Amino acid sequence: MLAQQAGFDPRQEPDPRVRWRAWRMWIADGCPHGRQAEYLARARELQLIDDSPVARSSVTGLHRPRRVEPQ
Repeated sequence: MLAQQAGFDPRQEPDPRVRWRAWRMWIADGCPHGRQAEYLARARELQLIDDSPVARSSVTGLHRPRRVEPQ
């Protein structure tokens, strides 16, 4: 795999969503060598936020303001 050759080996992370997110962030930052743990940690944080009930409810619209009808 090209990413492994370039210095990013996310196999230590069991969650494929975290691996994918970390790899995308690493690529976007220009493939910095030796910062794998940093990208995996940040990706885990972001995934926890995405998986939280608050994040899910905002996506589903549960906290959408009610529409006020004109009187």
